[in-house]
Amino acid sequence: MRDSYKIYDLFKNDDVLFRIPLYQRKYAWEQIHCKRLFDDLERIDQNRIKSHFFGCIVSMPASEDDRDILIIDGQQRITTISLIILAGLNAVQQGDFERGELDNTDIDDIRRAFLHSRGRRKERLIKLCPIESDKRAYDSLFDVDTEEWKHYKDKGSSVVNNYLYFYDRLKTTHLTLQTLMEAIKRLIIVNLKLDATDEPQLIFESLNSCGKDLEESDKVRNYLLMSLIGEQQIDFYKKYWRLIEKHTNDRPTRFIRDYLTLKTRVIPKEKELYFEFKEHIEKHKLSREEVLSEMTHFAKIYRNVIDAETGMVSVDAQFRQLATLGSTIAMPYFLNLLDYAEKSNMDEETLCGVLCTIQNYWARRIICSLPSSVYDKLFTTLHNEVLRLSKEDVSRYLPALKRFLLDKRGNAVFPKDDLLREEFKTRQIYKLKSEQRNFLFERLENADSKEANTSLVQQMAKGEITIEHIMPQKPTAHWKAELGSDWEQIHEKYLHTFGNLTLTGYNSSYSNKTFEEKKAGFKDSKGNNVYGFNDSKFYLSQFVKQCDHWTEKEITERCALLTERFLALWPYPTTDFVSTERDEDTVSLSFEDDLTGRALKAFTYKGERHAVEKWTDLLEQLLRIIASEQHADFVQMCRKLSESILSTKQKKGFIKIAEACYVYNRNSTSAKIDIINKVFDYLQIPTDTLDFHLRPTNANEQDEQDEQMGDMFE
Repeated sequence: MRDSYKIYDLFKNDDVLFRIPLYQRKYAWEQIHCKRLFDDLERIDQNRIKSHFFGCIVSMPASEDDRDILIIDGQQRITTISLIILAGLNAVQQGDFERGELDNTDIDDIRRAFLHSRGRRKERLIKLCPIESDKRAYDSLFDVDTEEWKHYKDKGSSVVNNYLYFYDRLKTTHLTLQTLMEAIKRLIIVNLKLDATDEPQLIFESLNSCGKDLEESDKVRNYLLMSLIGEQQIDFYKKYWRLIEKHTNDRPTRFIRDYLTLKTRVIPKEKELYFEFKEHIEKHKLSREEVLSEMTHFAKIYRNVIDAETGMVSVDAQFRQLATLGSTIAMPYFLNLLDYAEKSNMDEETLCGVLCTIQNYWARRIICSLPSSVYDKLFTTLHNEVLRLSKEDVSRYLPALKRFLLDKRGNAVFPKDDLLREEFKTRQIYKLKSEQRNFLFERLENADSKEANTSLVQQMAKGEITIEHIMPQKPTAHWKAELGSDWEQIHEKYLHTFGNLTLTGYNSSYSNKTFEEKKAGFKDSKGNNVYGFNDSKFYLSQFVKQCDHWTEKEITERCALLTERFLALWPYPTTDFVSTERDEDTVSLSFEDDLTGRALKAFTYKGERHAVEKWTDLLEQLLRIIASEQHADFVQMCRKLSESILSTKQKKGFIKIAEACYVYNRNSTSAKIDIINKVFDYLQIPTDTLDFHLRPTNANEQDEQDEQMGDMFE
């Protein structure tokens, strides 16, 4: 029978033990899970929430004549609640936590109800009995004065480490022991009680191996709708959520991730999407209808982008081409862009120009082998950066976009013509990802012709049209003679380049036939006519028709022609846009560029921009923000990491970040960045949540900085 009741009702028996079966895994909650639970308890108290669902517990009697309870499923939750309460009682005893209005009798009642089984006359009085590998660590926390727990801490016990996490949180929380316990007593569980004759192992296997886990979008839907009452829940489902599902082909998880990215300017981890979505809603105290209404609006835009159905012919053509490229990584930007275009009455020509510029940037970078890793961060923040430069003047949006991209440096650079011409000669196009390869071939073949083959990409995807190596991948003796004495070097250098590749419907038939046969056509082994390049309607084969031989000379000549066609399709942008601000370059935490000639202007953390001009100020401000978000974690990090950079005590050269948190700041810029990297790594903060904004320095400023930054990369 399934019962729903407060977790206190599970604990309150004086003479039972909670036994964790031997086949259960070790206690495995990580600090991120502990943080969420403790945050929920604080929220329950602050908002006077009457009940909060805490999950399901599956239990059964240990035997027919024993009152002890086997926890078949839910040991992680029960163990964690026990650790919070144990930390609270010990912290009160040590003077590190306020008890509220509880007296000693009340505290003894808490200990008896939740932690001890004093009604028993058996060998164990501690109520929770974990599996053997966790049991000793858990028991050591009941007598912290012996410091036996330190042994298990050093061995990495999750039981001890999470206990210490809760202890640190209790020292800084607004809760008291009284309000903590009141919040815990509002946790609601569903307890599935089994009979003693049931087979627990089979039940455990069934619970943990059957069925499909909820999608993150399912969790978001439940979060948004389940708190609503009857008619409103049905109304909001029909009015909003069903439309969101419709516009996303009943697969809204990716859309929700993109929506949250454009709202927070931080890309959430897919497995953490629900929790980050919930955190965003509660942080900004947004109403359910407000969120659902806005999500529905952006879901419609999402559909327009995916289907290329904005109603603007030139814009839709751009979206179709970008879709070939696999441009979902840019979706947060596209959603922001179309939303802004609608609200600001951006005309079709400007909007098409924006997308052309994005496509140009992308295509050139593919040819120049520049990393795609920059796109996540770029498209997350691009719209807001352009708005900042353009001062939200729609007439300045396109010029500002061009200026922003043209000013990019390092791995994010917008390649110029000279670099592109050089790279085009030897770029191994055939080895590209299929979507990039198909995109480039479709564009070079069709360009902007009114007679373009609009189904070319689909035909390539189906294998109806394929890429042909004119000089074959396995050259015959005839081909070696055709290429000359340097045939090996020529073959290796040009085989997979644009100069040697074209499109055909006869790829499997051409194989390693001679150039003359490929050009003129031939009969296959079954006597069927195989048409050659001379009969091809593809633009990409037109030059080949004019050639009598296929050697390095013809390959390089054709490459030069295709290079010019590429540059005509995607000319290097120009703009006379001048920002009222000094030029700015944005780099991520993982940047490797030399800072010579650039000075710090600001940093952005989790979408919020902070003006700073010194790396010392950046380190202090950033770590203060992080410490305010995760104080207990920060304190624990200060204990664990090297005392040369972080400390829980004031020392020479250290500045105070928060209570019991100090950082060393008398070091080089590179050392400060290294500290930030260590903090992000320890606290599992995504590096893409932080950007540095740099500006060019003048001669006088550079002279002043040389001494400060001279040892940056030592």
